[in-house]
Amino acid sequence: MFKNYLFLGLIITSCFQIADCQSIFQSKNSILQNRPLLDEYALVDPNIFKRATITTPPAESVRPMAEWEEIDAITITWERYAETLSEIVKHAQHECKVYINCESAEKVKKDLDLYEVNINENVIFLENQQFNSVWIRDYGPNSAYLNDVDSLIFVDWVYNRAERTEDDVLPENIADYVNIPLFQTTEGEFHLTATGGNFMTDGIRNGFSSTLVVAENLDKTEVEIDEIMHDFLGIDNYVKFDTLQYDGIHHIDMHMKMLDEERFIFGQYPVGKGDHDIIEANIEYLLATQLNAFGEPYEIIRIPMPPNFDFSHPGDTSGDRFFRTYTNALFINKTILVPTYQEIYDEEALDIWRESMPGYNIVGIKCNETINAYGAIHCVTKEIGVRDPLRIVFQKLKDQATPQSEGYTLQAKVQHRSGILSAVLFYRLKGEQLYKRAQMDLINAKEDIYEATIPNFIEKGEIEYYVQGVAMNGKIINRPQPAPEAYYSFEINNQITSTTNVEDVFPAAAFPNPSAGLVCIPVQVKESMIGELSLLDIHGKLVRQIYAGRIEQGSTKHFVDVSQLPSGLYTLRMTNPIGVYTQKLIVE
Repeated sequence: MFKNYLFLGLIITSCFQIADCQSIFQSKNSILQNRPLLDEYALVDPNIFKRATITTPPAESVRPMAEWEEIDAITITWERYAETLSEIVKHAQHECKVYINCESAEKVKKDLDLYEVNINENVIFLENQQFNSVWIRDYGPNSAYLNDVDSLIFVDWVYNRAERTEDDVLPENIADYVNIPLFQTTEGEFHLTATGGNFMTDGIRNGFSSTLVVAENLDKTEVEIDEIMHDFLGIDNYVKFDTLQYDGIHHIDMHMKMLDEERFIFGQYPVGKGDHDIIEANIEYLLATQLNAFGEPYEIIRIPMPPNFDFSHPGDTSGDRFFRTYTNALFINKTILVPTYQEIYDEEALDIWRESMPGYNIVGIKCNETINAYGAIHCVTKEIGVRDPLRIVFQKLKDQATPQSEGYTLQAKVQHRSGILSAVLFYRLKGEQLYKRAQMDLINAKEDIYEATIPNFIEKGEIEYYVQGVAMNGKIINRPQPAPEAYYSFEINNQITSTTNVEDVFPAAAFPNPSAGLVCIPVQVKESMIGELSLLDIHGKLVRQIYAGRIEQGSTKHFVDVSQLPSGLYTLRMTNPIGVYTQKLIVE
């Protein structure tokens, strides 16, 4: 996809975090204070990475930790932006420990006291630390697990700022303090430069970055980069998006974020503004070429990228042009911290977050100062996973056009290193206070798969549900974590009245048709509604549920991979409250 590296030199000179005016490599008058010069890359001395840490991949299988998983702590570096960092600590300390890397604990305590933060609750000072910048997301250690849930480890890349040698060493100090094994990609064939703001994962097998990771490792082929990510983090499928033109650092957390294994939230610019075209192309690429861990297209949620105080957007010929973003957010167990800037735009963004993540504590924190340096909440924080994760993973139940007589079956992987005592599926009709429970049965001991069925108890309505796991050692956790306040949901709607071909819903034919691979299906509705898009064989039997859920007003595109289907004639069927609409598809 869109991989043109003819201008890698230009990419390298314009892609790094902007923040630290102390850099000896920068002009004193540079507005983009932290943008490195091309010559910096010649200053990387491989000998500085001869450390007493593990520089070969783990012998056991590795699984990357997703950001929505349970965490034990976050860590921050107290270098500047005291007000923003204090607000982060204030809200994080109710969910987990907060490790503060600092030169002087007394100075930080004065800052925290000024902003009325209780330093006696879950605040731990890692004093006398040496560092260069506040941007710990990029240089901090990445949490991962051996054998899915057995042991917590840290994985540390080479930081892409050659001059920030103290930042690059800080993960060793953190690992020593919390006594977590540290694996580093710093030696020989495993040498890899990367940044945490340019990486996200579903916690299963998929990883995502921009093509910056290729530009930063010109001595490696893309296959070699992928192999290192697999060996150290368990990434089997490493997806790389085109870099944006105006974000300044080319880190994907500036315009996108994974909400769970099936959903992304993407920033959205008005047409003709900012990086609108590249973001939209990246979304099309994701939908056209990638399937989630459950083998289906990702769900995309959009959130507006707000203009600056002077109404300018990045790329405008005049104005502030700061890259304000609402996706640079942080999961902290049951709380999500979201950057905010200006109330006129913030309320809509916070509402989108609340609607997308019901039951979570959504907290806005002003980031007008940090965003001027191309960073927000995600950029100045790093998670540390728990040592004994109770992991629950499942594909969410889909909306249904009609009630299903056999009920609604959910399968979940539930894991803990001590074993699982029980797993329970809780469910209720929307509006009810109490949940009913369905005990989950172990149906696949090798894969730790549990199953339960929600009975068919309503003809129409919305069902809310969550899964609870109990480990043999007594640990209990819910998915989603804030349940029962938080939940997932699916809708049953039986208002189907007619069957016909209507061009209003299928404004253009699916293409390519005939097809032996990926098929694009344009869909158009006049108003937002619940719908289901399915693929049927010549006998009318369901072959694939392509999409089930809310279809947004206007034109959208859906995708189905038919490469594994037998050749023949199929039917694409869209079912919604207005009717049933069909068109033919030939599979070669």
